[in-house]
Amino acid sequence: MIMPRTAMALTVPHSPDDQRPPGRSTVLVTGSSRGIGRAIALEFGRAGWRVGVHCGTNRFEADQTAAQVAATGGHPAVYQADVRQRSAVRAMIDDLRTRWGRVEVLVC
Repeated sequence: MIMPRTAMALTVPHSPDDQRPPGRSTVLVTGSSRGIGRAIALEFGRAGWRVGVHCGTNRFEADQTAAQVAATGGHPAVYQADVRQRSAVRAMIDDLRTRWGRVEVLVC
């Protein structure tokens, strides 16, 4: 059975229990150099989130996504890594935690 495509709005979460100011939460979006990943990263950026922009191979497009995240009010950091490698994923998470503290959301 083929399901029809439907438009879906992305609601960026913010916990009222979070002690940090609204819009200062951290997300890592894998594959965010283009396509759906880019769209998700931009939505988090518009909401003021700190966004880990990830790419596997296309650093140029990831840098473009990061520039757009910054232009919309977000705070980007770019990572190029092979997510099939556990150590590469750990390195991204560790750097985000060192840079900004807790990572609240991981979009894969």
